[in-house]
Amino acid sequence: MKHSVTFFLAFIIITVTAFAQNPFSKLKDIAAKKLPDVNTLVQGKEPVTSSLDDATTEAPELDNFVPVNILPGDQLPRNNDGSFYLFPGVWEFHLKSYCMRAGTYGPSKTSGSGYIYAPLKGPKADIIHSILTNGYKHPEIKQHDIQVLIWAIIARTNLKDMPSDYLLTAAKLLDAKQLLRLNEGLLRKYSQNEMAKLAENLPPAARQIMEAENTMRGMLTDANTKYEDLEKVAVLSGVLPDDGGRKVVKGRWSLTPKGFYIRYNPENYTKMTVQIYVKDGSYISSNYIRLKNNSKAGCAVTPLILPFNRHMQDMFDPPNHPAMPANRNQRLGPSTDKNSNPDDALSRASSVLKAYEEGGTIKGFVSNPLTGLFDYLNPLSPDAMVGHITNFITETGRKISNSLNGDPPNPDYKTYAKAIPFNYKKNYGAELKNTELSQAGADFIDAYLNAYAQMLALAESNDKLGGAKLANDQLWMNLQAQAIMHYKKNLGDALVKACEKWDRYADLLREKPAAELMLHPDNIIAMQKKLSTNGFDTSELAAFKYLRMTDEQVANLKEERLRYNPANYTGNFVDHLNTLMTAWREYARLYTKFPSVTAPWEFE
Repeated sequence: MKHSVTFFLAFIIITVTAFAQNPFSKLKDIAAKKLPDVNTLVQGKEPVTSSLDDATTEAPELDNFVPVNILPGDQLPRNNDGSFYLFPGVWEFHLKSYCMRAGTYGPSKTSGSGYIYAPLKGPKADIIHSILTNGYKHPEIKQHDIQVLIWAIIARTNLKDMPSDYLLTAAKLLDAKQLLRLNEGLLRKYSQNEMAKLAENLPPAARQIMEAENTMRGMLTDANTKYEDLEKVAVLSGVLPDDGGRKVVKGRWSLTPKGFYIRYNPENYTKMTVQIYVKDGSYISSNYIRLKNNSKAGCAVTPLILPFNRHMQDMFDPPNHPAMPANRNQRLGPSTDKNSNPDDALSRASSVLKAYEEGGTIKGFVSNPLTGLFDYLNPLSPDAMVGHITNFITETGRKISNSLNGDPPNPDYKTYAKAIPFNYKKNYGAELKNTELSQAGADFIDAYLNAYAQMLALAESNDKLGGAKLANDQLWMNLQAQAIMHYKKNLGDALVKACEKWDRYADLLREKPAAELMLHPDNIIAMQKKLSTNGFDTSELAAFKYLRMTDEQVANLKEERLRYNPANYTGNFVDHLNTLMTAWREYARLYTKFPSVTAPWEFE
């Protein structure tokens, strides 16, 4: 047994190495075998066989279901393969999609027919799945190139005869074994006489597909073929004919084998909107995982209830959920790759936060530029803690969006991030003047710092998920995903309160003379001169320590401030900060609608 395993591993290494060195020669050798004769075209099995006949789980009982809250699916944590961890609610995904049947009509906005779920099946289904899955890991590969590769596989084209760029694309998206299998069932381009003989007894729809694939086999081997010309053959335009077959209601839900519902709204064959509906009762799995913790007293069993389902394969994997059309026309394959950002409020809010990060707008209160403002607030001491914290608020608005990427991965992923409160008013409220403006400012800072504590925990949880991904630890990926969703909901609730406190504070500030709220480039020039010469002063360092900033973060902040453009340091401070709060408000509006997710450590 040991020798056979060693031999198998050696075979894999040799195969992968051979492909890495010269994938063309290996494919050329295999493709030299005799291609199937004309009868094989009819007798052979299609690379992908999924059809409307496989769509057996329509859910007409949900036809009148109108979701109240539709949540953005790209806010869900993702597994290594790009699949999504699911939580209760209706989640919407804007995905790149691909035509998986040439010579058929694409989606039509005017047509009343819909698309419905069927499992991905066929001899090359796993290869198509890998292509649809791995495209998002390679942003350098154009969608058109992936589509051409799929058309080539569907048409059973010999890749060695295609322009070399497509074989290189395939090598990025597929493993060595899959590349070898691309040469199974290849077909040559048949003459018109041969095609006429083959098609004489076929129904019109089947004849149309066969002729389109045969035409594409010739076009795909011509380096001068333009994508637009291939598209005209593969994707038919015009009025979708009614073949009298099974009808599919537009917008109808299907029940998937994993227990959630899915429906499709393609804009065209290249992009679609997919909605997933996870019922609340699905979240608590009856088959939860039990972890055994060894101790001197024996073996204690701790139940852990995990998000929706407990295994990686029970997540939402878009490529495994192709869309089947009515009238047996164009199959569509959704990918894990996000379509271009929709022009929604959250995307616009993220752009605002990014502008703060890149110095495209005002960066904060640096060096107390507002004459008399902190006198209104009555700083806690000559150290001007209030000023430094408010400065910090404007500089760290981007933390919300940055906390979503899980980079860099945290190797300490088997512990949980905890949101530690700052308790600003409890610690410093007694030292403030008892004025309306002073108290409103303190209320805002206190509420913001509560939200910021959730941001920090969210950012750390994302980094820990990144660490679990790097280790490919499925259990802890699942647990950190649950922690992320827990903190997103908490952050939404906290931001709602912070925005309410800001509104009151801003109203009172606007009652002051406008000149006192204006920002001036001279202030940032003076700050940069002081910072480059003397660094941060003791009061600033005390504020950073209170805000739990590390030495590295303080050093980075110094470099950021020295790069500020004084020309951007103009305008009314309240207006600038109100722009930032508007972005926060959008996150608050969204995240507060997220499902309440029990923190995973509550089950320990």
